[in-house]
Amino acid sequence: MKKQEELISVIVPVYNVAGHLPRCFETIVEQTYQNLEIILVDDGSTDGSEKLCDELASSDSRTKVIHQQNRGLWVARNSGQRIAKGRYFLFVDSDDYLHLQAVEVMHKAINSGPRYDMAMINRQFTERLDEDVTSTFGPPKTLEFTADECLLNMFEYEDRNLFIYQWNKLYRRELIENLYCNEYTKGQDFDFNFRVYLQMQNAIWVQQPLYFYVQRLGSLCHVPWAYEVHCRCRIDMLFNNYTIVPKNKKRLRHLMLNELHPMMYNFMTAKRNDAEWKEICKKYMHYEAVIRKDFLRDNEFVPRQKLEWTLRIMSARCPILFDWIKRRLDARGLKKDVSRK
Repeated sequence: MKKQEELISVIVPVYNVAGHLPRCFETIVEQTYQNLEIILVDDGSTDGSEKLCDELASSDSRTKVIHQQNRGLWVARNSGQRIAKGRYFLFVDSDDYLHLQAVEVMHKAINSGPRYDMAMINRQFTERLDEDVTSTFGPPKTLEFTADECLLNMFEYEDRNLFIYQWNKLYRRELIENLYCNEYTKGQDFDFNFRVYLQMQNAIWVQQPLYFYVQRLGSLCHVPWAYEVHCRCRIDMLFNNYTIVPKNKKRLRHLMLNELHPMMYNFMTAKRNDAEWKEICKKYMHYEAVIRKDFLRDNEFVPRQKLEWTLRIMSARCPILFDWIKRRLDARGLKKDVSRK
């Protein structure tokens, strides 16, 4: 079988994006790489997107539609993945769109040189639906990454979101056919790709902006409660994934702890007093107890950090005790600074 004949499944979760879906669909069906299976997953839309999915599918024989009750992005992606038949999988958000060469470029990259499990492309931020999707580029600049490098880049790379996004990547089927999105309402991409990298060998990055990432106020990223929900999901993801990271990945485990502790502390010291907040604090105190030994043994943290963050988490539900501990720690730090002078 020629490589051009390999089937690629493009999975598009759809929820109330009637104004954006036609542009997204248009740039998929007009790809220069044509052997596509397009799966539109209507996640209980109520703005006409549900009917639009059927209309678009009737215009292109490669397109399938799944209609389901609204259960969220993670369920929609999983539904599409379960019926996909392609040799490769590509996830595209329905309010974004692609350069017409995006799929061809990724397919060529993933099959170039040594075996790659995944190919990724750059994205371009836009508020428009009429960006030029036919522009030509010179020979693509590419970089190769090992799985460990991808994991570390999720925390350390200057534009770490490129390694977090799920929608700018072409995955080999065998890499993810038994790996699905977990039940998180925000930040699913981080959790999914973290687990992908743990079982991957190598990836290739094509440094061309072939994905148009549309910024719109109605998206989940821009609603008022999004940041708090993001933090809560992020804490759960960090903790749950930390428990499956091999002990020998010391740098990665340090970076995860370094992010996990401050996020738990910031949430617990928000000084809310409702039942939900108390239950979440209880869960985070359990998290801290589980990771405490690793945290205290991590030599990348200085002794004062270890003492301060442990006491902060333990005392977060008692503001008076926390304030007293903070004053004592601050006073000790000030005395040390004075003595050094």
